Amino acid sequence: MLQLLTHFEQTVREIRETTQTRESAKKEARLAELAWNELSSGEYKDAKLYKGFGKMFVRSTLEEIEKTNIEDKENYTKRAIDADKRLAHLEKKLKSTEEVFDEVRKQSQAAEQR
Repeated sequence: MLQLLTHFEQTVREIRETTQTRESAKKEARLAELAWNELSSGEYKDAKLYKGFGKMFVRSTLEEIEKTNIEDKENYTKRAIDADKRLAHLEKKLKSTEEVFDEVRKQSQAAEQR
């Protein structure tokens, strides 16, 4: 019974962490989209653009930044999709654990009444 309770608590913790990961990935994808919309609006066509690498900044073209931005957005979207899949799996796992826990509780109550 203690193992079930521990398993249940761990699953709940994993659900919370996965939900945070999913929300973070969605937020980052949206920020990448907004950043690209701002850059591609036309105001920055003649501006000198720089891309950051750690503590360095390298001059870059709008096309290179677009490519990087698209890759970043795709990675964030993929992370969100993976988190959704993991969340669905964890919710099934949690439901199964709850069912087993209830069954064990019913059996222990029946044994006490005898």
